[in-house]
Amino acid sequence: MTIEISRDIALDLIHSRIRELDSQIELILERWATGTIEDFLNAVKTGKIIEAEDDAIDIENLRDKRNKIKELLS
Repeated sequence: MTIEISRDIALDLIHSRIRELDSQIELILERWATGTIEDFLNAVKTGKIIEAEDDAIDIENLRDKRNKIKELLS
């Protein structure tokens, strides 16, 4: 099945999804009181943040999804 949508609607959907992913990332960073994804992942890897492995996996997946979607805009 194929559907057609306007470019403006497609861009709006893409930007909405990016905002949603950013929001989910921000929630994880706030939960662990870290400022950036890299700071959070480094703190988990070095053991400064304990029991955050699931959130580390989630944040990496969210970041990867966000990056793939941003590639659509390039």
